Amino acid sequence: MESRASTVEKGDQSDPGRVPSAMTLRRLAIFLLLLASSRCAFGTTPSWALDMETHLKCGMSEQEVRAVAPRMYLDHGGEYPWLGRYSFQQNGADLWVQFKDGRLTSFVVSQENWFKLKTVRLSPRTDICSGALSFRLRIHLPQELPGARILVDGVQVGVVRWLQEDVPIPFGEHELRIERDGHRPIVRHLQISDRNKGDLVLSIDRTEV
Repeated sequence: MESRASTVEKGDQSDPGRVPSAMTLRRLAIFLLLLASSRCAFGTTPSWALDMETHLKCGMSEQEVRAVAPRMYLDHGGEYPWLGRYSFQQNGADLWVQFKDGRLTSFVVSQENWFKLKTVRLSPRTDICSGALSFRLRIHLPQELPGARILVDGVQVGVVRWLQEDVPIPFGEHELRIERDGHRPIVRHLQISDRNKGDLVLSIDRTEV
């Protein structure tokens, strides 16, 4: 029996037109399922980005940041929400750098999403000055809520202007509240851990308003 099984395996390799066996398809399905559920399903941080992070210091000017790797540095010509305007780019990944008052404050790594074309996955945003991590929570909102206040743990972090808003959320347990005069408050209790990806999505239904 062992010899026969070995022969079948060789036949599978040498005959490109042969239909894969049920066992082969099952193994492939299990592999893809494990890959998709893994924390690294969309790739760990590229080694070049990890090396780049060691050269980024709190308070660097835009010119100093550019000098770290000028050939990889891109000016995207406009501000992208959460990401900023400038990034280092290589092999389908970007290391975005954020500035405040002309000084470097944080960075985010984005990578192409293998399972959803034309989308990316984000790492948490790292505050270079404090080391703190924050996650982008993208809230999809009904049209009845423009002007509503967004609060995290009782502190206002934003005001609803569009049908989606991005809010920074740190590690741990948090209470998210969306309040507007004349409407009942919308409350969510969030648990953010290192198993979460850097970009989270929350949808608010208009029946909750």
